[in-house]
Amino acid sequence: MKEILTRIRGALGNAVVWAGAWAVGSIVLLTLFVILGIVPALPPGAPLLRIAARFGLTGFAVGAGFSGFLAYVYREERITSIRSTPFILGGAVVSAIVAPIAGASALIGAILGAATAGLTLTAAKRAERHALGDGGPERFLQG
Repeated sequence: MKEILTRIRGALGNAVVWAGAWAVGSIVLLTLFVILGIVPALPPGAPLLRIAARFGLTGFAVGAGFSGFLAYVYREERITSIRSTPFILGGAVVSAIVAPIAGASALIGAILGAATAGLTLTAAKRAERHALGDGGPERFLQG
C-alpha cells in the first residue's frame, strides 16, 4: 500500500512540476512567436494569465500521462542510467498525443513536452548525484 501511495505522490508531484513549466513556457513561446511574427501582436490587455492557466492545466494532464509512460518504460531503471534523447523524445510524443485531448496544439505540446522532459531529467540526475554523494540512495529515498 505504501508503494502505491509513493507512486501516486510522485505522479502528482510530476504533474504539478509540468503544470508550472507549461504555464511559464506558454508565455515564453507566445512572446517568442509574437517577436518572430508567427502570430500577430496581442491586443492590449491580452489575457496572458488565462493562457498560462490553460496551459498549466494542460501541463498537469500531460505530466500525469508522462508519469504513466515513465512507470511503464523505465520501471526498473535508475535515473542515472536513463539516456536523455529517448527520454526527451518520449516527453515530446506523449505531449503531442495528450495535449490535443486537453485542448492544446500537438506541435506546441511536443515543444513544451520535450523541454519539460529534458529539464526534469536533468534536475533528477543532479539530485540523485547529490544524494549519492551525501549519504547514499537511502537518504535520498527517505526525504
